[in-house]
Amino acid sequence: MSDDLGGSWAEYECPDVPSNDRCVAALGSGWLVAGDVGLVEIGDSGVRRVRGRVELQPKGSRERLALHTSADGRFAGVVVDYGDTGVVVDLSTGLTTLEVGRGDYCSGVTPFPFGFVGAGEDTAVVAASRWNRLDVYDAGSGRLLTGREFDDDNELDYFHGALAVSPSGRWVLVDGWVWQPAAAQVVIDLAAWRAGAVYAAEADAGVGYPDNWDRPVAWVDNDTVAVQGYGGTRAVEIPSGRVKWTIDGAEGPLWSDGALLYAAAPGGLQVWSTETRERVGVLAGYRPVARNPATGAFAEFRDGALRCWRP
Repeated sequence: MSDDLGGSWAEYECPDVPSNDRCVAALGSGWLVAGDVGLVEIGDSGVRRVRGRVELQPKGSRERLALHTSADGRFAGVVVDYGDTGVVVDLSTGLTTLEVGRGDYCSGVTPFPFGFVGAGEDTAVVAASRWNRLDVYDAGSGRLLTGREFDDDNELDYFHGALAVSPSGRWVLVDGWVWQPAAAQVVIDLAAWRAGAVYAAEADAGVGYPDNWDRPVAWVDNDTVAVQGYGGTRAVEIPSGRVKWTIDGAEGPLWSDGALLYAAAPGGLQVWSTETRERVGVLAGYRPVARNPATGAFAEFRDGALRCWRP
């Protein structure tokens, strides 16, 4: 493993094996892991405690659980990627506050569309309620916030996929597809939607057409999202869809702190400058599955432990 990037390392025992590489998520200054034991918090001192349990079970050969956490660490969402269901758990009580579902029509094609937005009492959930419909719910009560009627003028012929909410919570990028079949990414103005623009989610604002859906994406800042595909990684301006710059070579899951773009490539964690678009270093052999935006730390699960690197 290369140490040319500096930073610090920590390792925490984690006998609560995550169900897969989508079942580790940031929680405060530590981590939350979803596995057979339940939702287990691993603090930055290595302390473990069970915060809740879920009964979801993948059914098909491609289905797998995925874990999401709210910015303030109060809520966790567990969904069945390439499946049709999910739940929200209040980690302060361990109780389920919301169940979501999109039906089984082509649900095996994309990860379950799900994301948190806001913090505190304003925390909300954006999630699929049909194959072509998203809704917003209050995370604490499960109350639907975006009820509306559909007809031929506003119903989309679009399959929603993975969601990526911008740091400010204004935008959500949807990585979906349309027949026959073709990838299409759209952006939704969450701020306008939550402020009363009833059909903001149906505005059909396309911002990109990558070579496939289910591509790694990462918000670089509040109005720029990095999208992998096209033979490289493009920084796309939101909401215009204008390509601002391209990095050739970055591959694998993406994260960004604005100045740097991180890619968990097969050979290790690559670090790229968003200003010069040059690779500034690599941690050979280290392939994290999650990043904590509060601390900047990355986490990899290996040999019964979470191995964390902080730049």
